[in-house]
Amino acid sequence: MRALGLIFAITFAGFAHADDFALRSGHSFERYGQAVMRDCEKGENLPLDQRPDGYCGHNYVVPYFTTQAEREPYRIVISEGQLHEAKSPHRAVDDGDYFFVMDGAGNFYFFTKDGKAPVHHSSFFSGEPIPAGGDVHVQDDHLTAIGYYTGHYIMNKRILGNAVDALKADGVDTDNLKDLGGHK
Repeated sequence: MRALGLIFAITFAGFAHADDFALRSGHSFERYGQAVMRDCEKGENLPLDQRPDGYCGHNYVVPYFTTQAEREPYRIVISEGQLHEAKSPHRAVDDGDYFFVMDGAGNFYFFTKDGKAPVHHSSFFSGEPIPAGGDVHVQDDHLTAIGYYTGHYIMNKRILGNAVDALKADGVDTDNLKDLGGHK
């Protein structure tokens, strides 16, 4: 793995609007574009017998979160480069590998594939375009690696730049992040 350098950066503690992000960082999330869902995955939230022709996804219904209250248990807050759970700000994020989605306000949502729930990148914003999504590694309360792997969205290193910029603004040392790439 190699370091990402200054090109890339996770959450904006205290930010409520994308406009706040633009003022703080000097650009909007449109700088690097957005990730869109793969066409053949559309309909994953429908019952199996109602899915469109050409569907290529899972053989179960993927949940879609339609409210912030449904997303909130997954939200991460970054303060001075340290990652904490939004629901328990004094509790650090456990070491390990996570998938993430970032919203238009710079909030990050972490989740794992632990087999308990069929949550996917697309669950958080109902398959709508996102500023960034991928995978990360956390060690000792800090982000150590980031990548753009997601099977549901068309992501690339350029779009991942939205997340890297957000991370850097919150004190994450983006110069030393390892690059996880985009494929598993």
